[in-house]
Amino acid sequence: MSIAELARRVKRDYKNVHGDIEKLTEWQAVEKNEKGQIFAPYTEIIVDVLLPRGRAA
Repeated sequence: MSIAELARRVKRDYKNVHGDIEKLTEWQAVEKNEKGQIFAPYTEIIVDVLLPRGRAA
């Protein structure tokens, strides 16, 4: 789908969604096809985050 369509579906501002998609594309979590539409070629994404010392619960 397009970024505009995604923004409508999640009820968020286009500019914020665009920034998120740019970062997710950089991280290879989502991709763009030849028409510029975005998609996630995965059924599941697992994120592993290292928290700074003293901030972990």
